[in-house]
Amino acid sequence: MTVEVNEMTMKMIMDLDTGVDDALALAYALSFEEVELIGVTTSFGNVTLENATKNTINLLDLLGHSHIPVFEGASSPWGETSYEPQPHLLHIHGDNGIGNVELGEPERQPSKQNAVDFIIESANTFGEELILYTAGPMNNLADAIKK
Repeated sequence: MTVEVNEMTMKMIMDLDTGVDDALALAYALSFEEVELIGVTTSFGNVTLENATKNTINLLDLLGHSHIPVFEGASSPWGETSYEPQPHLLHIHGDNGIGNVELGEPERQPSKQNAVDFIIESANTFGEELILYTAGPMNNLADAIKK
């Protein structure tokens, strides 16, 4: 399979609920010189928001991209106050979302800015040049549209 891209660098935000599948997507996106990952937003889904954020920061750091900021977003579905992954998700992704591989506690924290505001700010800054890749529940995108 050949992926064709123009010679411009694409600005990208990845919106992830970082489990095993999103970890692979993140590594794949980082492999393209034509992609400038300007930030990663996280949400509940395969794992809790806390684990999605921890996994994302740890994977970015492990892959040598600790300069890419991470922004926390939705912690539960609309109308709910909490979220726990379903048993089938834990079976697929492991209790921590990345196959129970332990990467420790991240050495850095997520950005203080929330995911929704980062998406809106980036859309205003980059317009049609921005690609938003969503791989989890689309609450962050929906909340940005609502706002």
